[in-house]
Amino acid sequence: SARLYRVEIEYALAPDSIGSEIEIRCGESKVSFSPPSTGSWTKFQKQEIGELQVAKFGVAQLEVRALKKPGTAVMNLRSIRLRSE
Repeated sequence: SARLYRVEIEYALAPDSIGSEIEIRCGESKVSFSPPSTGSWTKFQKQEIGELQVAKFGVAQLEVRALKKPGTAVMNLRSIRLRSE
């Protein structure tokens, strides 16, 4: 049976690249996020961005997609953490 997980990312983003949008997907479940600036490319912060339903236990494939990139880059992504409810 499927389980619901809160999605937390750790990222950095310079002010000149705001406006990007990402999507994190696991199977048919997905969450989108437009990251605000953290002040620089090396100033990381954690942000909870929504919930994903994972259909199986064990190994599951996560995909991270850039939907918009108006600046130099989308973001500097350090980690993705799934936390069970």
